[in-house]
Amino acid sequence: GIGHERDNTVLDEVAHARYDTPSKVIAGIEQRIVQRVGEVKANFEQVSSLAVRRSQAAKEQAGKFEMTVRSKALRHLAQGKQAASEHLAAIRIEALQCVRRAAEQSQGALQSVKTQAATQLADARAGVPALRSQIDVRCAERRYFGARRARGCARQADQLRRIGRSLNVGQATGAPSNN
Repeated sequence: GIGHERDNTVLDEVAHARYDTPSKVIAGIEQRIVQRVGEVKANFEQVSSLAVRRSQAAKEQAGKFEMTVRSKALRHLAQGKQAASEHLAAIRIEALQCVRRAAEQSQGALQSVKTQAATQLADARAGVPALRSQIDVRCAERRYFGARRARGCARQADQLRRIGRSLNVGQATGAPSNN
C-alpha cells in the first residue's frame, strides 16, 4: 500500500479479528476461550438458579396438591363413615322391626296352638263319657263271659280313669297333660 498503512488482504477484511503475529493469534484464541468459559459458567449458574427456583416452586405446588388430596380424602372418608353409620342405623331399625314382627307372629302361632289344644282337649273330654259307656258295656258283656276277661276290663277302666283325671288336671292348669 501507499504510505505507512499496512496492506490488508480479503481474509483480513472478512475475519472477526485480525492479528499481526502467531503469538497474538494464540493469545486471542486463549482470551476467546476464557471469555467463552466465563459465559458458560454464567449461563450454568443462571440455569442452576432457575432450576432451583423451578424445583422449589414444583415442591410447593406438590405440597399444595398433597394437602388438597389429603383434605378431600379426609372429607370423603368422613362422608363414607357418616353414610355407613346411617346405613347401619337403618339396618338396626329394620332388624328390630323384623324381630317385633316375628315375636307377634310367634305369639299368634302360640295362641293358635293353645286354641287348637283346648279344642282337642274339649273334644277328648266330650268323648270320654261315650268311651266309658262303651267300656262299661263291654265289661258287662265280659262279666257274663268269665272272670278272666273281667281283669282286662278292670285294666281298661283304670286307664280310662287316669285319662279322665289327667284331662281334669289339664283343664285346671290350662295345659294339656301327656298321660
